[in-house]
Amino acid sequence: MWWLSTLRFVEEKRNVILLGPPGVGKTHLAIALGVAATETGYRTYFTSAADMVSALQTAHLEGTAAYQMRTYLGPSVLVIDELGYLPLD
Repeated sequence: MWWLSTLRFVEEKRNVILLGPPGVGKTHLAIALGVAATETGYRTYFTSAADMVSALQTAHLEGTAAYQMRTYLGPSVLVIDELGYLPLD
């Protein structure tokens, strides 16, 4: 996985999905990639899946969903942590 550190996936606008059981370092690796992207000059945003869904649900109810989506669509790198822990409808 050393090739992730090149951040080529950002330039190619590709997704990176880190899968595995709890406690193997997925969050640690995601944070490290986010920090590396930020230090390289990319706009980066880190959130948990639960926080993102909650913010979007609230924004939908308030009629500001389009504005809230800019939070997630604006950065070059969006790290969504703990996706597997959230039941999604």
